Amino acid sequence: MIGIPEEKKLYSEIQKKLFYIIPEKWESIYLYASVIDVPNQKPIGEMYFYYLPKGIIKKKFVNRL
Repeated sequence: MIGIPEEKKLYSEIQKKLFYIIPEKWESIYLYASVIDVPNQKPIGEMYFYYLPKGIIKKKFVNRL
């Protein structure tokens, strides 16, 4: 189990990476991330997110895995 300082650091790293992954300007992001801590192994998990592109024309969420 990780503590609050480590969790904040992870969220900050995820945020920075999302800025580079999304190819266009966006209004909002909805992120789902799940991590399972397995004893004596590397943690495993999954992540996906939706974002709402910024602008007048495109107003549908985009799903990225």
